[in-house]
Amino acid sequence: MRAIILIFLIFIFGSELSAQRYLAVDLYRLGTFKRFSIYEGSMMKFKLKENHRMQKNKLVALKDSTLFFEDGTMVPVSDIKCVVVNRSHVLLQVLRRVLVIAGVGFIGLDTFNNAINGESPVFKEQVLTIGGSLFLAGQLLKLTETKRVRPGRNKRIHIIDNTM
Repeated sequence: MRAIILIFLIFIFGSELSAQRYLAVDLYRLGTFKRFSIYEGSMMKFKLKENHRMQKNKLVALKDSTLFFEDGTMVPVSDIKCVVVNRSHVLLQVLRRVLVIAGVGFIGLDTFNNAINGESPVFKEQVLTIGGSLFLAGQLLKLTETKRVRPGRNKRIHIIDNTM
């Protein structure tokens, strides 16, 4: 009976198992190596060599050296001028969101409290300084989440194919 259940589970979940192709963005720096992976089905932000604006599109398929996107465009890897990769940690994302909400909420709650109590300066300078600095700290953390990678001597963009 256990063998039948095991075979049944393999058939159910076996259709979801497959080797993946992904776009690898490699950074080499002073003896260290870091790889960012962009998988099929994920959003990708990039800039082409002949175009001067960033494009954001969903990556549908990867072939030998060509990227296929949701809107039907095909882009060779050699035509990519810049790729934006997400290098943030989950805790930093949560901290950023908490700081932004705390800054706006601190100013909003104090203003609402002063309006209800009828105090004359509804917006206090000290509250605006604290709330603004919390909000600004959250926005500054957003700058550390992404990295632009331009292919060059120590930076490489290529497709990894794990299929056999």
